[in-house]
Amino acid sequence: MSPPPFPVVEYRRYRTVPGRREALVELFERAFLESQEAAGAWVIGQFRDIDRPDTFNWLRGFTSMEARREASTAFYCGPVWQAHREAANATMEDSDDVYLLQPWGHALTAPGTRAAPEAAGGRGRGLLAAVTCPLSGDEAGFAALFDRAAAEARIETLARFVGLHEENTFPRLPVRTGEPVFVWLASVGDRDGWSRLNEALKAAAAWREASALLSAAPEVRLLEPTARSRLQT
Repeated sequence: MSPPPFPVVEYRRYRTVPGRREALVELFERAFLESQEAAGAWVIGQFRDIDRPDTFNWLRGFTSMEARREASTAFYCGPVWQAHREAANATMEDSDDVYLLQPWGHALTAPGTRAAPEAAGGRGRGLLAAVTCPLSGDEAGFAALFDRAAAEARIETLARFVGLHEENTFPRLPVRTGEPVFVWLASVGDRDGWSRLNEALKAAAAWREASALLSAAPEVRLLEPTARSRLQT
């Protein structure tokens, strides 16, 4: 089954117990992909941060906030999570660093196929830059300026998001609130590819305008897809 478009997206950044990230990746890919999607929570992609060895990043999409509530209830109260939650929780120090987002421009979808379960824990293709821009406000204004800058710099993005500032329909899983934000994803190939893209963006006149709306420096994460990530680069 192919994923639908996702007007609601969670960008989840977990800090793992030192040395336990690989255990989480293997368990996640073996037990938590098909089971979440059966409940209505689509796992768009999961990644290793190449500069932060004790972090695990993933994206999850929903068709609505009500669908998020229903899918989360079904999964976290269901048999698969109940069977593996202790093992999963033992690998994590913090799982509350989560942005609740909505697409800017067009809804995000992911390819309809993923590697077989036998690939769990392996390596995927390419490198993704996930750039989080904390804002002083005016997410739409920043996003429009970013689009102008990206066009000027001839940068192609995989996806762009602004914050979704709605009530958390599943408060058992906290999300960051009250934080204007813009998040963009791009395929960069390798670290040098990210450096070239970043320099091109910073040279764009519209980026200088956009930068005035930042409340802090953008946070860059270079993410390597896992073997079973739907989103590869």
